[in-house]
Amino acid sequence: MNNNLLESKTVVSGIRWSGAIQFIGESVRIVVSVILARLLAPEDFGLLAMASVVTGFLVLFQYMGARGVIIQRKELPPDLVNSLFVLNLAFGFIIALGLILGASALAMLYKNS
Repeated sequence: MNNNLLESKTVVSGIRWSGAIQFIGESVRIVVSVILARLLAPEDFGLLAMASVVTGFLVLFQYMGARGVIIQRKELPPDLVNSLFVLNLAFGFIIALGLILGASALAMLYKNS
C-alpha cells in the first residue's frame, strides 16, 4: 500500500510539473506573438504565421520517441544518451535542410514568391 501511495504522489507531481511547463511555454509563445505583432508590418506577421504552420508541424517530429526512451528508464547508460543526442542532432539538421530546400516550394504554395 505504501508503494502505491508513493507512486501516485510521483504521478501527481509529474502532472503538475508537466502542466507548469506547458503553461509557461504557451505563455512565452503568446508574449512573443504579441511583441512580433506590434513590431512587424501586417504582411510580415502574416508571412511569419504561415511559416509557423510548417515549423509547428515539424516540431511534432522533433524528438522521434526519444523522450519515451529517456522517461521509461530509471538509469540511462552513457552510450544511450550519446546515441539519442546524435540522433536528435542529425534529425534537427535533416529538418533544417528540408526547410531550406523546400522554402521556394513553400513560397509558391503560399503564393508568396
